[in-house]
Amino acid sequence: MPSYSDEEILDEIRRVANLPAASGRPSKRVFDEHADLSSSTVERRFDSWNAAIEQAGLDPNTETDKIPRADLVAELRRLRDELDQIPTADQMDEHGAYAYITYYERFGSWADALEEVFGEVPDREWKHISDDELIADLQQLADDGERPTARDMQERGTHAVETYIDRFGSWGDALAAAGFDPSQRVTTEALLAELRRLHDEYGGRPTMTVVREHGTYSSQTYYNRFASWDDALDAAFDEDGAGETND
Repeated sequence: MPSYSDEEILDEIRRVANLPAASGRPSKRVFDEHADLSSSTVERRFDSWNAAIEQAGLDPNTETDKIPRADLVAELRRLRDELDQIPTADQMDEHGAYAYITYYERFGSWADALEEVFGEVPDREWKHISDDELIADLQQLADDGERPTARDMQERGTHAVETYIDRFGSWGDALAAAGFDPSQRVTTEALLAELRRLHDEYGGRPTMTVVREHGTYSSQTYYNRFASWDDALDAAFDEDGAGETND
């Protein structure tokens, strides 16, 4: 088996990207059909397909607007018939003619593409959602490049915050995987001040539900800082101050 340098692999990605079938950004299926090495080799070297694409200097949006929308729809239906199920984003990248990100850019999200073409979005377990799909949804939430918060995801995202924590280890690690710069560490006093603000605004010690729906910081941030939710509340409120828990 020939050994390829990183630059040789990237050159091969660029070569395939220039082929008509690749539309400027090859999917894994197109790459496997036209390249001198496999997409699995690329992923082993660069950790993920998207990381290799970016390392090769390819714009994820390159040429995607030139693909007729009808062709994208037809390919989704073809793949559904081939797999005998509505395809996942990973399956599109592995078996489809176009990259998953192409659908994301043209339809707004993978879920929106499925809804438009099939009239439904399968309720799959989170383990069937690709890392790329989760990261793309995070990036879609960013306003002017600002890091999305857990609250942004809860209010406007496609997936649950817990899905990101299960997959990446923490919300911060998910943001790092999506390419966002680390934020300054929130001080303990800022966390406690936010609990007190919620207490004053909603009455009683805030529950995790109140924090999730109305707070500035996610409940996971408190769990990362304190041993338990009760410990966070005890730190924020002394015996004389807090009153009863808000239900």
